[in-house]
Amino acid sequence: MSELLRVTPPALSDLPSTLDREQVRLLEIISQPLLNEGKSATWGRVLDLAERGEGMNAETTEAVLHSLPRVGGSNQVGMSYGFTSVPERYMNETSEIRPTVAAGLVLPDLKMMVSNPFLSVLHHMVELHLNRPIDLVGSEPVRAVLRSGELAQAMSRMRPEFIAVLPELFRFEPYIQAEGSSTSPDGEWEWRIQRNIVGYEGADSLEAYVAKTCEMVGKSNRSTVYPPRSSLGPFTSPDFRNVSFDDQVAVEASTGNPQPAENPSVETRGVYVKEAIITELEDLDSAGGLRTDKLVGLLRELNFNYANSQPLASNSLLRAVMDHVPPGFGFPIGTTFATVVAQAKWGQSDKKYLKKLTDFRDQGDDVMHRQIDQRRSRIDMDDMPQAAAVNAMLDGLVVALQKSKATPASQ
Repeated sequence: MSELLRVTPPALSDLPSTLDREQVRLLEIISQPLLNEGKSATWGRVLDLAERGEGMNAETTEAVLHSLPRVGGSNQVGMSYGFTSVPERYMNETSEIRPTVAAGLVLPDLKMMVSNPFLSVLHHMVELHLNRPIDLVGSEPVRAVLRSGELAQAMSRMRPEFIAVLPELFRFEPYIQAEGSSTSPDGEWEWRIQRNIVGYEGADSLEAYVAKTCEMVGKSNRSTVYPPRSSLGPFTSPDFRNVSFDDQVAVEASTGNPQPAENPSVETRGVYVKEAIITELEDLDSAGGLRTDKLVGLLRELNFNYANSQPLASNSLLRAVMDHVPPGFGFPIGTTFATVVAQAKWGQSDKKYLKKLTDFRDQGDDVMHRQIDQRRSRIDMDDMPQAAAVNAMLDGLVVALQKSKATPASQ
């Protein structure tokens, strides 16, 4: 029996994400061209890689594709959403297939390279929509427009290659699609933002985005259709890619009460540091003469290791974050985190949160500095400080950097 890797997202989605091993491997193959070249996979190329790496023939591979869960209408009837674009009923060699943003729930590489930056753009689109001018005289509603050049300026640290492929990503997200969008011969593009984008205002994690999309698709169709699962034999082919999944199969999340997974080797968790806060810190790079690129990198690595239940790495990264931030609160380099907690202006609730982080320092010392001895490590994920405390600290840092943004760095 295939192993299962379980995750319980903050917002439960109608999209079931219990995938067998063949389904995960197929998603990895489909995602390769997007991650490596920024383009869709052709079905012929998928078949070549599946035959060579997984020992699967065309009939078996297509059966796995059509077995991938979808919410909403059946593949060819009605609006639907799943881990890939809607496959043709009968795929031919030139048919295109690509992962959706939701596939980041299953594939860590895709989540880091595609899904997380997509969420940053999504929040930017929500702001553009909410801040658009209102025409009280004209007969046509005013629509906000996302333009590639303006996005590159607003998010200067976002990779140009990612910005270039965004229209292709948007095409397969049912409530991001838009009529009247265009791309010029030089590659510049613009995308009209639809009114329903406001439904994503509170979607500050990938899980929340997928849950909201599933909710809206479900309301549109008034029914949920899941294609039959493939009944393939045991998977014995060699690993296709050397990724962190090893022999795992990701991800199980149920709208009912979750049942224990059989022999789970790794537990996958939700978001630890809110993506919206990371994005704000990224945008505040150079505020007050301070660079936030290292901090943003530490936080993204912390989220990745926390999501994949790596306690030692998570503890070490959080300790590094705490040691890194004091200058952002206006203290001299070399100031300890405990001094920041004691002397910075905090609200009563935030002060309680920060005290818990101060107490965490001894645990961080244990993880980072205790030398090898005869005892086993007893540190696990339950020893991590609650996410609310970390987010409160980082939110205070955002406020401090915003205040210093207009102040030139000391000469």
